[in-house]
Amino acid sequence: MTHPKFFTNAKLAISETYQGTDFQFLDFGKDTFQDDGSTASTAVLIDNHLYVANVGDSRTIISKAGKAIGLSEDHKPNRSDERKRIENVSSNVLRLWQSNVEAVCRCRT
Repeated sequence: MTHPKFFTNAKLAISETYQGTDFQFLDFGKDTFQDDGSTASTAVLIDNHLYVANVGDSRTIISKAGKAIGLSEDHKPNRSDERKRIENVSSNVLRLWQSNVEAVCRCRT
């Protein structure tokens, strides 16, 4: 990561890097409808601090004594709070179906 504040303010650096990547992606496809997207999970250990971030329906877990512990929440539009967040920024949610099974939920800003 090349963010100038990565080692002094990792939380800010990770957040701004995620946002910057999102803006670049949206700018890249602004002239055409693109139904693709991405998910990402990041885990960074600096000294004794673990910083975890995710976007989309990616999930970050850690194992302790053989048990999985969730460190993130999926950003899926079928969650009521996530659907409201999407709709509050004037976006919409499309449901894509494959063989009568909901395959992908897609949201666009």
